[in-house]
Amino acid sequence: MTRLLDAVRRPEYTGERRCWPCTIVNAAVVAVASAAVLVVSLPAAVVVAALGGAAVALRGYVVPYTPRFAPKLAAALPGDLFHEDAGPSDSLGDGIDGEAVLGALVDAGVVVPEGDQLFLDDEFRASWRGETAALREMDDDALAAAVDDAAVRTDGARVDRRRRRPTVVLEADTGQTIDQRRLSYPVALAETGAARALADRLPDPELRAAAAEPLRTFLEACPACGGDVEETTEANCCGGPSHPREGPRDVLACADCGERLHTF
Repeated sequence: MTRLLDAVRRPEYTGERRCWPCTIVNAAVVAVASAAVLVVSLPAAVVVAALGGAAVALRGYVVPYTPRFAPKLAAALPGDLFHEDAGPSDSLGDGIDGEAVLGALVDAGVVVPEGDQLFLDDEFRASWRGETAALREMDDDALAAAVDDAAVRTDGARVDRRRRRPTVVLEADTGQTIDQRRLSYPVALAETGAARALADRLPDPELRAAAAEPLRTFLEACPACGGDVEETTEANCCGGPSHPREGPRDVLACADCGERLHTF
């Protein structure tokens, strides 16, 4: 039985990667089919509903080729009705010119130019991965403290798990309002790990925080799950958010868990 269920399951279309437009459309199809069969036989209608519901639960869809046409349907809808987070994550730092940041990283030997390409120093990459792994093992309070320590212009941090995907919230008291920046969990791991790994190379904490965001473009493994990182678009398999005028944005994302790690 377990082997049969494993053969039916499509984990790439279920769980956190479930496509809600696909699920809703397929559930409606199952309901209509069950109602049609009900006219002929109640037991048969129950069987159709049970099998169809199980297929949607285990596979994400029951109508063949749903993952191929669902993105087009979702893209035609106004707004991002099915997506909790339609934008990129915030970052630890800001306010420093990008060319100045790149120059500092090159001078520190973190980024190595070769022709018209840039590569990450192997020793720094290993240190970055080690720091990220240590952060991943921390409890929420310890992680929040580490992120707060690496960030600039902040009066505190906390991990927010009220959403489907956890985030780290940085708060700053301006005297009139409480400003917030919200980092996705993997971005918080990646940027804080990068800032900590830079401690011996860049003495300026504001420069370390500002450098953490562009360094995300060099990620090869997901900070959250360790899966491979690939360049893709927001409109991945299940109809991610898109923009009518510009189309879906190019992103770096984890091939395993689907987390967005950088938006170009």
